[in-house]
Amino acid sequence: MRAAIIHSRQPRVARLAKALQEAFEDEGWQAECLEAVGAEERPRNLAAYDLVVVGAPAVGFLASKVGEDVPEYLGHCLRLEGKRSAAFIPKPTFGGGKALRHLMAALEKQGAQVLDFEILSGAGDAGPFVKRLVAVAE
Repeated sequence: MRAAIIHSRQPRVARLAKALQEAFEDEGWQAECLEAVGAEERPRNLAAYDLVVVGAPAVGFLASKVGEDVPEYLGHCLRLEGKRSAAFIPKPTFGGGKALRHLMAALEKQGAQVLDFEILSGAGDAGPFVKRLVAVAE
């Protein structure tokens, strides 16, 4: 099985994406981290992946929104329709639930089926999240 982990360039999100990649590999999956840049010049085809996991930072008042880079990147990706997916954000100081809903809505707008979501406090949360994803995706 193959997973694509699309993430923002924000360093905290990138570290969590790397931890998720390692957790997927520990479960016997092939996983690839894809930074959310450049899709407008060369759209990314996601057909080869069984699962697409998307991460972005929570921004704004009470961390109620997500940065625009990831939803914009998703808009340029190909073959997301019907694709199994999940979303994550790093744990903000306050809030975060609304931002996570915005991220899931961006996936659903592209036709993806959101299986799970999580607010990750750190790399240690990656393993349990990936175990849940693997259980529902296999």
